[in-house]
Amino acid sequence: MTDSTRQPNLAKTWAIVLAASDTRRLLAVTSGGEGTAVPKQFCSRWGEQTPLQEALSRAGALVARERLCAVVGAAYREWWKPQLWAVRASNTAVQPVDRGTGVGVLQALLQIMRRDPGARVLLLPCERYVARDAVFEHALRQALAHVTAQPASAVLLGFRAESDDPGIGYVLPGEHTHGDLRDVVDLVDKTTAARASDLVRRGALWSSSIVAASAAALLELYQRRHGGVVSAVRQYVEQRDDPFFDAESAAADYARLPTLDLVRDVLRGQESALQVLPVPACGWSDLGTPWVRGGGHVSPPVAPAWRGSLPGLVRHQPQPQPQR
Repeated sequence: MTDSTRQPNLAKTWAIVLAASDTRRLLAVTSGGEGTAVPKQFCSRWGEQTPLQEALSRAGALVARERLCAVVGAAYREWWKPQLWAVRASNTAVQPVDRGTGVGVLQALLQIMRRDPGARVLLLPCERYVARDAVFEHALRQALAHVTAQPASAVLLGFRAESDDPGIGYVLPGEHTHGDLRDVVDLVDKTTAARASDLVRRGALWSSSIVAASAAALLELYQRRHGGVVSAVRQYVEQRDDPFFDAESAAADYARLPTLDLVRDVLRGQESALQVLPVPACGWSDLGTPWVRGGGHVSPPVAPAWRGSLPGLVRHQPQPQPQR
């Protein structure tokens, strides 16, 4: 599918699929054949698409292939490499060491801005479950339409809290509205059962870590709180073009960066710069909930066995592509 057949407001939009998490919560049910621990985003339940593949498919419905990006971790290259056949090597942000979603997004953001300073970005964590994709895609398009009209804004998707789960983050909307969007009063990380119950009673939404913003606006949020990290990651991104790039030394420098969570360490405390889009019921949840409660065997895909497609892309026998 070419840009001429896409909605005009998506012409400069880049999608960043977040797949670098090294979370340990589901490793008991996401182990390889030899007992090797594999992060849940690379695993398939009952032979379905992996969460990474599903996120890439959703992103591919919104953006052109040349603006499809992924953030991954070097430690799990054997699992993500066969699944990223549709993502150009230049659009893959490989974290030599996991330093959280905050640093991973920043790395991808700076890579994009070197080529497209006026870009808009959509952040899509792949460790989420959605039952009704049409509703979800409509909400993504709404958020992107808003940041196209208001480039200084950043929009966070919030989902109706179907329970007062203390293990999920919350976003508390304000009273002031902007069409379908509302101001953000507070962002709350995983909390106590009592506080989660109080938040739900006050109308809080489940926080998704799904963000739409202009690249410049998102970078400004980073600069305000983590200017030193921005400088360090920019140096890492730029020096990779050096023919004498020392990967081992650069990885050591990267490992000295602080671990940053996108919501907790970057967005929280800057609520006045954010707006939240309440999303109609679409069966959204943290990935661990339906997998664990649904039971059954969860297994990693055997590379390169995935036979999948993205909108406008057909590849029946994908082969691993070398990272350039």
